[in-house]
Amino acid sequence: MIGKIVDVNDLGYALVKRLTISSGNAEVEVEVPVRVLQETNFYAVKDRDVEFEVSHEVGDLDKWQIVMSGEVYLKNEKEKLVFSSLGGLRLAIKSEEFYRDLKVGDKIYFKLRSV
Repeated sequence: MIGKIVDVNDLGYALVKRLTISSGNAEVEVEVPVRVLQETNFYAVKDRDVEFEVSHEVGDLDKWQIVMSGEVYLKNEKEKLVFSSLGGLRLAIKSEEFYRDLKVGDKIYFKLRSV
């Protein structure tokens, strides 16, 4: 899914950035360690075009700069939000499609790359 980084926040309590990515029918907030961004040469800047994928299968890793695995732990029906923990880092997806397809307890993979 193609999207655009619409916001980047430094989390003061950790060496982590929270990226907000907007796509046509989804908004994603994902926390990524600064070290991972540096080691993968992923430049997290506002207005940058990116591709992301959320899936149950790991798939082909070669085309992705960042791949994180986690588990869905909460769904908010009113806002169609799905929350996942990626090794203690938060992934929040606001999307009717993802809300419908993901269930609490599902293991997922979040994949990200620049386009």
